Amino acid sequence: MLSIIIASSREAYSREIEENIAATISIPYEIVLITDVTNGLCTAYNRGAELSNYSLLCFVHDDVLFHTNAWGSKVVKHLKTLNTGVIGVMGGRYKSAFGLGWRDGSTTFYRYNLLDGLTQSKHLKSTESNGMKSRVICLDGAFLCCTKEVWEHFKFDEKNFKGFHFYDTDFTFRVAQEYQNFAVTDILIEHFSHGNNNKEYLVDSLIFDKKHQRFLPATLESLSKKEYRQFEGYALSEKLRLLKQTGFSTLLRFTLLKKYLQKHFNFYQLIRNMYFGFIKP
Repeated sequence: MLSIIIASSREAYSREIEENIAATISIPYEIVLITDVTNGLCTAYNRGAELSNYSLLCFVHDDVLFHTNAWGSKVVKHLKTLNTGVIGVMGGRYKSAFGLGWRDGSTTFYRYNLLDGLTQSKHLKSTESNGMKSRVICLDGAFLCCTKEVWEHFKFDEKNFKGFHFYDTDFTFRVAQEYQNFAVTDILIEHFSHGNNNKEYLVDSLIFDKKHQRFLPATLESLSKKEYRQFEGYALSEKLRLLKQTGFSTLLRFTLLKKYLQKHFNFYQLIRNMYFGFIKP
């Protein structure tokens, strides 16, 4: 009924999650383990989906544990809802043209419910997550579920994302153009990673921005022009700060600042972005 695709070259991790799934899922399933991840997660996940036998797919990291009994039946129920694209447990309702993942815009746009395995299983839950699910645009790749039909139509972008970053943001963003994505709260996972905004991550973020520039920013919120200007300005400040910190060229940073000013000129944001992107040590 559910094909669970795990990309992992770490035997101990994959064994632990396999045992955890067996104890908690409570529906017929198969695990498709892809141990060759040298060409990135897009290639590994597409290969796993191609090898799968069931019509429902679950892509999950190897450093995840499930804390909800019979979570498999909940996945089935969510995916049977009309026009559902991808479900996960972490997502955002705003995607900036200068963003760094699903956490764009105000924190009130975030939807998440999980345990942080790196901070003594601290329960993290957004106050806006009312009910069993909330519609989002992009989802975090720690746990993603969709039908095989959705995956076949969109697939993970092996051409542009050859590593371990933005495969999830790109996939779920494209699905959201035709379907509705949801962050669900009735499936609780524990995740043992915080991610890393390293140079490879930033390169992939720039690839994503360029690929989808016609559709960005995107939102499920009702925002004024002033709010767009504010959210885009703050997103750019953080991006410029990280680009400077990791050694990206001044020309690239000026190009991004020019792009922002062409659409959202604001003196305060100009000064702020100049400071974080070019002046601050």
